[in-house]
Amino acid sequence: MADHFALQARYVFPVTGPPIEGGCVTVADGTIAAVGSRPNDCPRHDLGNAAILPGLVNAHTHLEFSHLASPLGTAGMAFGQWIGLVDAERASVGDSATQGIV
Repeated sequence: MADHFALQARYVFPVTGPPIEGGCVTVADGTIAAVGSRPNDCPRHDLGNAAILPGLVNAHTHLEFSHLASPLGTAGMAFGQWIGLVDAERASVGDSATQGIV
């Protein structure tokens, strides 16, 4: 049985067309199978007031944190709390964090 589900959000911004209000992205076996206004016959997860950008890969990185043994924060923590940890880490290491970047 395939791992098949749909993600619905307030907006879906497909690469090849205009935004879809109340759109869905159907995923099958870890791959985008369909982008449209209705999910295929599969479980649907409504993400609410969010935007989905199928196919977009956010490949940016923060090399100044490459010295850390584990990521900052915990899964599900509020963004504001995480930014506080980022600021504290940057303040604690100062310019020395960039020494590991080559």
